[in-house]
Amino acid sequence: MKTLRRSTLSIATLLLLSACGGQIDSVSTQKKSMQAAPELAIAAAPADASFPEPRANYTIAHSEVGVTVTHITSKVATVVKSATRLQFSDMSMNLQVAQNAKTIAEKDLNSLIDLYIAFFNRAPDADGLNYWINSIKSGTSLDQIAASFYQAALAYPVQTGYSANMSNEDFVRIIYKNVLGRTGTTAPNDSEVKYWADDIRNGSPKSKLINTMLVSARTFASDKEWGWVTTLLNNKVAVGKYFAIEQGLNYNTPEDSITNTMKMVALITPTDVAAAKKTLALSETALNLSLSSGSGQGRMLDCFNPSLYAVGNRILQEDADYKDAQYRGIRSDNYSIVSSTFKGMNVLEMKGIRTSTGTFPYAYTYTDPIKTYLGLGKDELIFYGDEEREYRDAKGNLVNDAQGNAVKIRTLYSPALRLPFNLAVNESLIQNHVTIEENATSNEKISESKDRFTVTFLGIEEISVPLGRFNACKLQYQNSSTPPWPDTITYSWYVAEGPYRGLNARLFVEGRWLTEASKFNLTK
Repeated sequence: MKTLRRSTLSIATLLLLSACGGQIDSVSTQKKSMQAAPELAIAAAPADASFPEPRANYTIAHSEVGVTVTHITSKVATVVKSATRLQFSDMSMNLQVAQNAKTIAEKDLNSLIDLYIAFFNRAPDADGLNYWINSIKSGTSLDQIAASFYQAALAYPVQTGYSANMSNEDFVRIIYKNVLGRTGTTAPNDSEVKYWADDIRNGSPKSKLINTMLVSARTFASDKEWGWVTTLLNNKVAVGKYFAIEQGLNYNTPEDSITNTMKMVALITPTDVAAAKKTLALSETALNLSLSSGSGQGRMLDCFNPSLYAVGNRILQEDADYKDAQYRGIRSDNYSIVSSTFKGMNVLEMKGIRTSTGTFPYAYTYTDPIKTYLGLGKDELIFYGDEEREYRDAKGNLVNDAQGNAVKIRTLYSPALRLPFNLAVNESLIQNHVTIEENATSNEKISESKDRFTVTFLGIEEISVPLGRFNACKLQYQNSSTPPWPDTITYSWYVAEGPYRGLNARLFVEGRWLTEASKFNLTK
């Protein structure tokens, strides 16, 4: 039978099930091989929304479910839900790189930005940095990335100063200038240059010279004479993070990216980064895409309502469904809570039907069974798995096995996945488990992955969804899998008050889709 993979969206499925029953549409995700590419030739994804004027003419308010772009002069505000990319006349914004940057070690992220500085003395653009973050995650070494950077530098000799026929001495002088900030009166003398040039002539890779200088630059931190070298390099990294990660920016052409970010970095000193940031002329100072928004206050237990899971409850919930920043349709879940068994365990079962109807990107109507197994612990939900979920392709058509039968999948979590409701604000729980997918008919194993699931309580905040306006607990989830499918970052909001307390009123899977509760009815 053809191997299928639902990817880390299986975690998001469970989050939907917390008083928001049923499974999401199946998505088959395969790991894509990352081929080496020139540092500046990064293809940009299509924008979710385009604006006719420069980025500096707008203010932007960002949350995980979208952005509000407001024209400074006219005050006209545009709300873009589930946005991943915005386009302006001079720049674009990558709204995903900040979260992706959190999926690699901080030292590796800093090393990537170091390479931009060492080779180009410039800040990275968001799309390029995002590409190399993914390359590191796929196993590419920093030395391999450095080799690609050097080839890219040669492709833009006017902007970078590199050329294929430049001498080793000229190469060394550029690295001294970019990494150590040594020009003019502090420029290296001939003997210093000759030492490194001879090293290159004797077969030492240029990337080794760069890495050696980067390490050396940070050893001067407490040196009275040369401490400014470390401070200057760290300030360049900070501005690089500000431009590419906190603001998510790219200029519209590679040439503009090199020229403008070089001008920006040239203004950085050991004591000042403000002048460099001012070159962007951004009017708002609060925007930082790397920060997870949340109130930072509230009690998570206020959002836990175990009575929703009492045997005999019958629940009807409808959700407005958005995908790729477009309204897609309605998902209607009609299910009951019943006593059941799963793999020999006494459990609760959500049992019913999901009906999905919509018009984007095509007209569709189809139904799927709901068979999800869970339990109640002290102040927590426990998820064991689900069964008889049918695979569908991108158009909602059933995926069949080699015999022409619809593939029905059983998913198990070992150990069971826990969703606690007793975390303090900004407290996280990290769980390691194995996700197993089986053919529910033949019991044949289809896939297995080792997952790391982190849930963080960000506080209680007010939200507005089609069902109404509520105070709700905001949770962030990050799921990492081995084999290395892309990390999934998900946010959910559980109502903290009134008759809908405990309802999962909104669920957002970053860069993929958004659901918001529009109807809820509980019959006991």
